Amino acid sequence: MQRNRILARKQPQPFWREQTKCYYIQIGKKQHRLSPDEQEAWRLYHEMMANWSNSTKNGFARSVQRGMRWAEGQGLIERTPIPKVEKPSPKSREMVLTYGFLFSFPSPQGLNRASR
Repeated sequence: MQRNRILARKQPQPFWREQTKCYYIQIGKKQHRLSPDEQEAWRLYHEMMANWSNSTKNGFARSVQRGMRWAEGQGLIERTPIPKVEKPSPKSREMVLTYGFLFSFPSPQGLNRASR
């Protein structure tokens, strides 16, 4: 097993369905019809993939800035080309924890006994 191997996230790609004579893309468990024309299918694919939420755009910008600051700190670049970038506000998330969810996990004491 390679230690320094970077795993890329698998990006959905358009594929041809012979039964319908059309290109599709699968996102999650749903298949979206694109077009019978390959060039048009790729155009629609790129259009679909560009529709990022504000949270995704914010996270992307933060990641790029973080990488640039790291490179600057390591002396790989003289100065970051993007010290400040206006980012859209991410959408806040709400998670409601129920009593049953909170107590569905084993207690730490139970874990300690099981590992002895």
